[in-house]
This record gives sequence, C-alpha cells and structure tokens, in this order.
Amino acid sequence: MYLARVRPEQSESNFSVNDYCSYIEKEIEGRLIKNINRFWDIIDEVSDSKIPEAGAWNASTKQSYKVILDSYNVIISAHQASSFSTHLLMKNLENLSEVLESNCNMLDFLKNINLEKDLVRTLIAISSLAIKTISIAMVGIAPNFSKRLMSEISPSDQIKIENQLSFVASGQIVSPKKQEYF
Repeated sequence: MYLARVRPEQSESNFSVNDYCSYIEKEIEGRLIKNINRFWDIIDEVSDSKIPEAGAWNASTKQSYKVILDSYNVIISAHQASSFSTHLLMKNLENLSEVLESNCNMLDFLKNINLEKDLVRTLIAISSLAIKTISIAMVGIAPNFSKRLMSEISPSDQIKIENQLSFVASGQIVSPKKQEYF
C-alpha cells in the first residue's frame, strides 16, 4: 500500500525503508486498522454487533456520506484498466479513513452521553458503508485484507466494483475477528 501511495504515475519511485515503516505505523496500523477495530468495539457495545437502520441525518453525516460516494466514484474509475491509478486509489482510501476516524470520534462521544440515538444509528450505518468501500478500494492492492474485511462487515456481499454502492443491510450482524489484518 505504501508503494501504491508514493508511486508517481508513470515514473520511478523513491523508496525509503524509513518512510515505508513510518507510513505503515502511522497510516495503516495507527489510523486505518485502529479505527476499523474501534468501529468493531463501538458497534458491539451500541448495537450488539448489528448494523442499525439509519436514523437522523445532519450536516456532518450528509458530508460523510458525500465523501464516501465521491471516493467510491473515483475508486470505480481508478479500477478501470485504461485509467488505473494507484495514487488516486490511495488518496481516496485516506479520505475514507478520515471519515471513519471522524465518525468513530463522534460515536465515542455520543455513546458516552447516551443521547442522539438516531444520530448514532446513522453514524454506524455510514461507517459500515465506509468500511465496505475500503474493502472494495483495496481489492487490487491487498486482496486478502479486502476479502476478510468484506466478510466481516457484510458476509452476504461479494466484493464487486459496480456503478452503485449500497449500504450494508440493516440488521446485518457483523463478525469482526479483532486481530491483526496484516
């Protein structure tokens, strides 16, 4: 994934072991994996590992949803053979990781004050959509990670790159295995 991120399109890359280790530590383990695991903890605590139906929407949840859809559209075009771009793919993966982190922060806050249950349901639904989109984005770069993540967030879905992104079904029980992904 590091190489996909730093590789300039159609030219050579400057690989550095230090940069590689730093990227894995900060972005992959420190951000992406940490927030996926945070989401598993939150959903287990708040909704018994079931994806709830979305409730109330506000400006923040609408913006998160828009970032996910925009990223998904870029991911779709990034996977097309004629215009495949690892750089675009990774940039949008970082956007999705930011959405997931922001939603987890908000969920941590809301679950502790036990208010805004409709908003909590919506944030969980949107975060599960972000994880599903991350799985789809990673299929060409880290296929085992992608497959495992999809099986945990939506076991009935297959990883498909198609023109429409669908929410994880409400009532779906997620089955995280909370261990190292890589």
